This record gives sequence, structure tokens and C-alpha cells, in this order.
Amino acid sequence: MSFFRNTKLAVKLGLLLGLVLLCSIGALIAFNTKAIYDKSLQYGEAVAEHSASAATSEFMTDVNQVKNTLDSLSTTLLDASKNGTLSRQDIVRLLEEYLKKDEKVFGFYTGWEPNAFDGKDAEHVNKDKYDDETGRFIPYVIRDGSSLHFEPLTTYEGNSETSKYYQQPKATKTIYWSEPTTYKVAGKETLLVSIVLPLLDENNTFLGIVGADFTIEGFQQNIGSLNPDQGYAMLITSEGHVAAHGSRPELTKENAELSSSTQALIQRIQSNDTGFYTAVDNGKTELFIAEPAKLQGSDSSWHLVSALPKSVILQPFYDSLKWSVLIAILAVLLLASVVAYTIISIVKQLNRVNVVAGQLAHGDLTQKLPVKSKDEFGVMAIHMNDMMNTLRHTISVISEHALSVGSTSQQLTAGAEDTSKAAEQMALIGMEVANKAEKQVQELLHSSRSMNEISTGIGRIAEAAAEVSSTSKSVTERTSYGTDKMQAAIHMVESANTSVQSSMTALEQFKKRSEEIGHITGMITEVSRQTNLLALNASIEASRAGEHGRGFGVVAAEIRNLAEQSRQSAADIAALIQSVQQEISAIVENMQKGSTEVTHIADVMNESGELFSSISSQIADVNQQIAQVSTIAKQMSGESRQVDSSLEQLKTIGLETAAHASQVASASEKQLASMEEITAASASLAHLTQELLELIQRFRT
Repeated sequence: MSFFRNTKLAVKLGLLLGLVLLCSIGALIAFNTKAIYDKSLQYGEAVAEHSASAATSEFMTDVNQVKNTLDSLSTTLLDASKNGTLSRQDIVRLLEEYLKKDEKVFGFYTGWEPNAFDGKDAEHVNKDKYDDETGRFIPYVIRDGSSLHFEPLTTYEGNSETSKYYQQPKATKTIYWSEPTTYKVAGKETLLVSIVLPLLDENNTFLGIVGADFTIEGFQQNIGSLNPDQGYAMLITSEGHVAAHGSRPELTKENAELSSSTQALIQRIQSNDTGFYTAVDNGKTELFIAEPAKLQGSDSSWHLVSALPKSVILQPFYDSLKWSVLIAILAVLLLASVVAYTIISIVKQLNRVNVVAGQLAHGDLTQKLPVKSKDEFGVMAIHMNDMMNTLRHTISVISEHALSVGSTSQQLTAGAEDTSKAAEQMALIGMEVANKAEKQVQELLHSSRSMNEISTGIGRIAEAAAEVSSTSKSVTERTSYGTDKMQAAIHMVESANTSVQSSMTALEQFKKRSEEIGHITGMITEVSRQTNLLALNASIEASRAGEHGRGFGVVAAEIRNLAEQSRQSAADIAALIQSVQQEISAIVENMQKGSTEVTHIADVMNESGELFSSISSQIADVNQQIAQVSTIAKQMSGESRQVDSSLEQLKTIGLETAAHASQVASASEKQLASMEEITAASASLAHLTQELLELIQRFRT
């Protein structure tokens, strides 16, 4: 810090501005490059994701198209087997036509259980080139260059890997999507992937298969044509085999050895890690975007992977970083030049100010700063010149006034001596006045004590009367409150009596309604009895009618049962109503007794109310008499307080007089001391004036 404090201003400004510029430009470059870095990664990820999605969509379109073709073939084959609409030769021609239409498929085939197609296996033993010694219907139509080749299916029996295309659908009765497997087809080894559908009858019995084969070489051609911005694509099977690789086709071989990094990559893809950066065999970090490809009706999923080198993704970032650094260097050089020129200009102006300030420190007020611009330094020069002009004028005025102050201080010293003599006489008179005022205050204090005792006695009388009046008022209020509560209780008893009468009236009405319900239940009983008789007659007539009247007899029996139930329900209702009527009669009797007792309570409460009113009237008379006594006591207390107040005022005046006399004496003494100080100050002022004149003479104006 000491080095920085002792360094010249130009160096300080240069260092500070350079540091600020470097930090600002560095932050700007960092922010810009970070944004470009993120955008480059986002663009690369978007390209890889789009490529993987497009490849997956194209691949699944081809696969699903073949799957739809197999669905159509499955329906046709089952119908031909069941109804005999197509012969074996027709089916083979149909497979041939489908293969000609779809150039991406290597071959179509179908395979049937013994005698499951038409029951004529014995007639087709080695008959055609797609028949074998079993005679089963197992035609296989494949591409052989530009022509088509026909041969029978092989290896469909057994438990080897090459037999899964037939045995797996047979066991599971579901669609089968095979792993890449090498077969001997048309006399040469070929790596194939199969999609196979089982053929099932209406009883879900397995009859055979229909399938299509793809060559790994075809997959490799399709994947190799994908080039996602200098990257490549891969096709990974559900069991982790590389079905196609855009940059390393040797990994698609059946017994290809995979490195540990490639195996780790495949494991991450199989665990549905859709997007990640990692390095494989070449040691370069690459972005891998995996899209799952799942065949309809199958549980197995393949993955189409788009790989893009991270260096390619970040190439725009590196280009931008290079140009950003170059532009930053040029900007720093340009700003450094501008800052250096500005600092030199500022320091030159400050040096001029320092020269003038140094001359001013030595008392030379005749210097002036040159004004060459209207910027801050020009304004500062104008203000400095104005300050020196003002200072010259001020020093001249001070010099003149200092002379005048010297003569005035001599006159002030003479006046102070006269004032000191007068202050001594005022102090003596003030002491005498203070002594007399103290005696007057003592007499007033004695009178005030006597009057205070009288006032206290009268106050106690007034307080006692007020307490009696307050107690009497409280009793009056409570008596009035009790009267109000008694009147409220009387009204409540009357209201209760009215409610009881209303309840008794309602119960009488309810009793009448229950009697009416009793009549209705009697009618229901009579109706049920008549219905029972009619049902009995209907049963008799139904029995006479024989077989034709059996249904009517059943209905009549049900009606008779309903009539019996209605009669029983009416009897239950009648018994219930009779019980209710008895309970209502008991309630009415109890309510009549309650009404009589409520009336008696109302009479007693009325008498109590009259007694409370009499007590309240007598207490009101007592309150009036106590109020008169309290008023007289208050008047006496008020007059006593007035006398006491007058004495208090006299005491206060006496105290103030004594205090003022003491203050006058004290002020006189202080004034005397002040006069002595003024005399000393005048002498000192004369001395300071002489020194001020000597200092002013140092300046040249």
C-alpha cells in the first residue's frame, strides 16, 4: 500500500483504468464464450437428436411396413389353409410378389407343421425346389443378386440359435424379432435378422410361421448413409449386439470382440440413457443420442444411436473464442492509447495547479492560472483565479479593520474599568434585599401550614360524604337491576304459560288426527279383507279353468298374500296409534298441572316486584339527603383551597423576591468578574491585532 500511495497520479490512474478495462473485457469475453459454448452444445445435441430420431423413424417405418405385410400374409395363409382358396404354388407366387415390392427385405418365408397346411405333405416330398424330404410346406424366397432364389427352410428343428426363428414363436405364440444370426442361404454364409409371426387357428393352436429376413449388410448400408454433421450412427439390438455401425462396420460381425469402453457404451444405451458424452476406443469425447425402436407386439427394443464428436460440436465455439480474443487485444490496445492520452492531459493540468498552489503557499497572491479550455480544468482555473482575487481583497480589508480594532480595544478597556465600580455598588444593595425577603418567606410558610391542616379536615368530610353517596347509589342501582330482572322473569313465566297452552292445543289436534288415522286403518283392514275374498274366489275360478288358469291362480295367490300383509300392517298401525293416543293424554294432563304451577309462580313474582319498587323509592330519598351533605362539604373544601392558594401565591412571590435579590447580587458579582475579563481581553486583543498586522504584511497584493 505504501508503494501505491507514494506512486505518481499518472501511474495510479493507468493501473486502475487498465485493471478495470481488463476485468470488463475479460468478463465480457467469458460471458460471450460461455453463451456460445452452451449454444454450440445445444446445436450439436439437437443435430444428433434429430438424426437419431429421423433414423429411428425411417428404420421403424421399414420394419413396421414389413410387419404389416406379414400380418396380411398371415391372414391369407390361414384362410388358404382353412378353406383351400390358394394352393402351395399360389402362396409361393404371393411371397415372390411381396419380395419384389419391398427391396429392403432379403427374403419372405412360411413354415408349417406336418400336414398343417393342406394335409398333402406326402405328395410334395422333394417335389419342388422349395420342398425337402419331409414334404412339409416350408418355402423360402430370397434375393440372389438381381434375381430371386427359391429353397426350403432349414434348421427349423432343434434347439440351436439357428432354430429360434421357428421354435421361439412356436413356444411363445407371439411375434419374434431375432438377434443377428448367421445362416447358410443360397450356398453362402449370411448374417440375418428375422421378424416372425406365429400362425394360429381359432383355437389358438400353432400351425406354423410366416416371416421376413433382413441382412445386416442392408442395415449397414442404411446406417452408413447417415452422417449427422461429421458423426455416425449405430444400431444396437436388444441383447447388446451391434447390428450396424457407421464408422466401424467390423463390429457387426457375429463374433466381433468389443472393447470395454464399447461394452460400457452399449450398457448405458440399454439402460435407456438417451443422451450423454463419453469417450470410446479413439479416446475422443463424443455425444451419443439413443432412440428406442420397439417392434409392435414384441417386448424387445432395439436402439438407433447418433454419435457426434464433441470437437465438431464445439468448433463454432473455438472459432468464436479465437476472434473474441483477437478483438479484445485490439480493443485493449486502442483503449490503452486513449487512456494514456487522457491521463497525460490530466496530469499536465494538475502540474500547473501545483505550481500556482506552491507560490500561493509562500504568500504570492499575484499568480494566475492560464485558461485554455472550457472543461473541468478550465473551470477550475477560473475558480482558482477568482479565489486568489477574493483572497487579495480580503487580506486588504482585514489589514484596514485590524488597525480600527486596535484603537477600539483601548476605548473598551477604559469603559470596562468604570463599569466594574458600578457593579460593586449593585452587589451590596442586592444582598440587603435578599435578607429581608427571606424573613417574609418564613412568616408565609407558617400561615400556609395552618391553612393546609384546615383544608385537609374539610376534604376528609367531603370524601366520607362522597363515599356514602356512592354506596347509596350502588344499592339503588342493584335494587333497580333486581326489579328489572323480576319483571323479565314475570314476562318469561307468562310466555311459558302461553307456550304450554299452545302445546296443549296442538296435542289435542294431534289426538284428533290420530283418531282419523285409526278410521283410515279400519278402512284399509276392510279393503284387505275384501281383497282376500276376491283373491280366494279368483283361485277357485283358476282351479276350475285347469291348465289355462294356472298363471291366473298364481297371481291370485300373490294378491291374497299382499291383502293379508296389508291387513296385518293396518292392525300394527292401529295398535301404534292407540299407544300414541294414550301417551298424548298423559302429556296433556302433565301440561295442565304445569300450567297451574306456572300461574302460581307468576303471582308470587308480581308481589316480589312490588316490594322491590318500595325499597327503591326509600333508597332514592336517602341518596338525595346524602347528596346535599356532600355538596355543602365540597363548597367548604373549595373555599379552603382558595385561601390556601392565596397563601401559596404569597409564599411563591416571597421566594421569587428572595431568589431575584440573590440573583441580582450574584449577577453583580459575575458582572464585576466579566468586566475584569473584558479588561484582560481588551489588552489581549490589542496584542493579537499587532500580530495580525505583522502576518498580513507577508502577502504581496
